[in-house]
Amino acid sequence: MAGDGRVLRAFRQAAAGHGDLTSVAHVLCDLGDIQVAVPVLVAALAAAALLGRRGGLPRWWAAPAVAAVVMLLLPAVVSGVKAGVDRPAPGRVHPDPDYGYFPSGHAATSSVGFGLAVPVLLPFVTSAAARLLLVWGTVLLAAAVGASLVWCGYHWPLDVVASWLLTVALLSAAAALAARFGHRRAGP
Repeated sequence: MAGDGRVLRAFRQAAAGHGDLTSVAHVLCDLGDIQVAVPVLVAALAAAALLGRRGGLPRWWAAPAVAAVVMLLLPAVVSGVKAGVDRPAPGRVHPDPDYGYFPSGHAATSSVGFGLAVPVLLPFVTSAAARLLLVWGTVLLAAAVGASLVWCGYHWPLDVVASWLLTVALLSAAAALAARFGHRRAGP
């Protein structure tokens, strides 16, 4: 945990000298709000469902449904881990009895929400450049949101890293379920 403190201090020292970046960081932190990430995901799921149905995919609903269920489960998973770990916020000695910090809910919400949008939309993106932009843009956005949460002093670095690991686990499970129940060709 000493390394966690060193990284946080380095971020906070850098933030102290760059107020212009701190304003941008606060905007990036807001991308982890449920009010932002969930509507983006819902729009992506609706687009994928519409395109899949119009394209005649037999199970056009499967990938969007799996993604929706995973996003619905995210708050329970994050809350459960927060309750079990009960880690205090940066700068505090005692945990807040009403709010946990490990893992970061904002980092998880943005990473999972935007991350789930990618695999449901990717089958409908034909341009290789657009596909790369979608994938790497989402990865960079998740990294920027997580770094911003540390930059602004809202979370310890390990809170964010834990959210990213949780994201990998949830996106992997979603991908496996979508592959199992998803876009199968009609026939025997």
